[in-house]
Amino acid sequence: MTSKPGGSEPAPTNPSSPLLDHNTILACLNEVDAELPDGPAIEIIVIGGAALSLRHPGRATQDFDIITDQLPGELLIAAAVVAERRNLALDWLNNAAADLIMPDLDPQLETVYRGNRLTVYSPGPQYLLATKLIAGRDADIDDAVNLARETGITSTQGMLELLSSAYPARLLTPRAEQAAHQVARIAQGDDTPPRT
Repeated sequence: MTSKPGGSEPAPTNPSSPLLDHNTILACLNEVDAELPDGPAIEIIVIGGAALSLRHPGRATQDFDIITDQLPGELLIAAAVVAERRNLALDWLNNAAADLIMPDLDPQLETVYRGNRLTVYSPGPQYLLATKLIAGRDADIDDAVNLARETGITSTQGMLELLSSAYPARLLTPRAEQAAHQVARIAQGDDTPPRT
């Protein structure tokens, strides 16, 4: 499979699946944790919309993208039980994002969930900003603006420098540069992105 830049999240397999907001994700993770049998700790890293939903109440997403390469079978079984219970897509928790090219940055992992066996980490805002900028999709602009303000990287030059330090030159497409210009303009108050 050809890897894609880190912000290009895989499309959900069931677009009609209920949206997962901050509280719903926490409830789902609690249920997954409760379904896990006794055993060693399981640690995963979440990316994309799910990471933002866990970091910022009010943000919602359609699935829970993980960049951990190998997911224990018992975790997938527990997630499937929760999916059936809550009418979610069977792969609502998945590691399809592990095929994406992630930024060459210190992720500065933060704990966003800790259960009895399951612990979930999210990369810090600078790492997440890089993934949103490199994707350059219209759907990522609002997230990127919020992350730019959170990190204090609100100038076009600052964002382009972040991208240059995070990705090889071959991935720095005109779309990514255009996204940096657009996000900087909005982050500095010249425009207001629509809230979703």
